[in-house]
Amino acid sequence: MGHPVAGDTVYGAPHVPRIAGQPLKELGRTFLHAARIGFAHPRTGDRIDVRAPLAPELQAYLAHLARISGMEETRIDAALKGYL
Repeated sequence: MGHPVAGDTVYGAPHVPRIAGQPLKELGRTFLHAARIGFAHPRTGDRIDVRAPLAPELQAYLAHLARISGMEETRIDAALKGYL
């Protein structure tokens, strides 16, 4: 679809992503996280909503991204707020 998941080198993400010419450290996985997910319980049909905090390695990667790009971490967090 032309929109790879961050870190997914199979479907289009660069093997060594760069910001301002500087390589980002390797994450070692795709940057994929379900902050919240909902579904119907298979027996009762009741709605189940589950939330999960961002994994520590993804939080660390965002901090690294902020440092290397010269942005404040709060700006990156704010950009993601609508998804969490």
